[in-house]
Amino acid sequence: MSKLMVPKVGRLYFISTGRRRLQAALRGLSLLCLVFLFPSSNALAQNSLSDGILALSRNVTPEQREIGGRLYGGTIEGTIINLDGDPENFSDGDNMSRFSIASTRGGVSLNFPGGNKTAFNNWVNANASQLMAILFPDSMSASVSGVDAARNYSQQLLLTTVLGTTTAGEKNPVHKSASGGLFEREWFQRNGHLPGESGKAWQGLYQMDGIHLSLQGRYAQQHEAVDTRSMTISADFHPGLQIKAPVEWRVGVDARSGLLYSRSAAMDLGSLDVGAGVWTSVRKDFSRVRLGAGSVFQGSHSLIPSSLVGSELAPLAEAMNDRGIQYDASYGAIAGFLTSDRTSLNVKALETRSISSDGNRPPSRLVLTSFSYLFSGHTPVDVGYKISTGDGFKSQSVFVQGNFRW
Repeated sequence: MSKLMVPKVGRLYFISTGRRRLQAALRGLSLLCLVFLFPSSNALAQNSLSDGILALSRNVTPEQREIGGRLYGGTIEGTIINLDGDPENFSDGDNMSRFSIASTRGGVSLNFPGGNKTAFNNWVNANASQLMAILFPDSMSASVSGVDAARNYSQQLLLTTVLGTTTAGEKNPVHKSASGGLFEREWFQRNGHLPGESGKAWQGLYQMDGIHLSLQGRYAQQHEAVDTRSMTISADFHPGLQIKAPVEWRVGVDARSGLLYSRSAAMDLGSLDVGAGVWTSVRKDFSRVRLGAGSVFQGSHSLIPSSLVGSELAPLAEAMNDRGIQYDASYGAIAGFLTSDRTSLNVKALETRSISSDGNRPPSRLVLTSFSYLFSGHTPVDVGYKISTGDGFKSQSVFVQGNFRW
């Protein structure tokens, strides 16, 4: 397998030129995120859970409004009696005669004893932690976009950097720099493919090997009782050290930061996600086969800035911010078979598990197959298919990934 490409992993250093490039990239990412999030802050400030549930209306008459359906991780049932003459609103002049919210995973439901809007908001504040556990059982990003942001970052790092590529070898492996690009089209479904609980997403990644920096973006549309659109943008810094022995061994650290924004008829939400961890991999080439394995351990935390939510959503934001650091471990293996000097067939499989003491996130699993072709002796391009599953969730995608040398 000597002809298989060995991805370039730089020594653990950070020269001044690389520092300037990293700082410029992070400044650009920060400005883009601020432009994206700041105009929506007023919309966020106008939202409350009592306003959001009106988007779940199923039957509205002059006398009452029936509400029901799935909102993120919970199912809601309720009735609002119209007493103020306006059946389109929920005010202190109305009466919510019943309200129940339960997790889609089962368990005890929360029930509002009844009252007007002020009484309902007070009940929401008093039960903020339980409500957050129902609406966002794993994370906000998983509920609004179909994919947990922290796990997505970890899996992408494992697939594109830690496990590397399994493509045909470069004819001239000596280059000044390297970069890589990924474009992925994804579609997903929840809970045994129930109608109306599905989504689609587009994901992109740009990796600069010379400064060990990756920029990622994901846009998703999710269809449930309400439609939700979300965007995540992140930067990931992952320097590493390579040790050549009978097998190739690499070890490194990882630090990332990202922003999430989602918009729906129910409520608009935004969060800042940060994380850090360590990674390692081992790889061995044989005659026409490459085998390898790797793992990523990371801790992550999501924060909802208080400036992005109004007073009525502040208790829910505080409940999210009070959650502890979530720890995940991702591990996987690769196998590549060289079919010619320019082509290879590849398989990667990995699993991610929560190892937090207070975590209840179920494991997720992913399998990827691809075909690689080497253009002009130094530009490998992968085309492949990926499927991931976990806790009634199934995602499929097709992707194109290239690694460019100059």
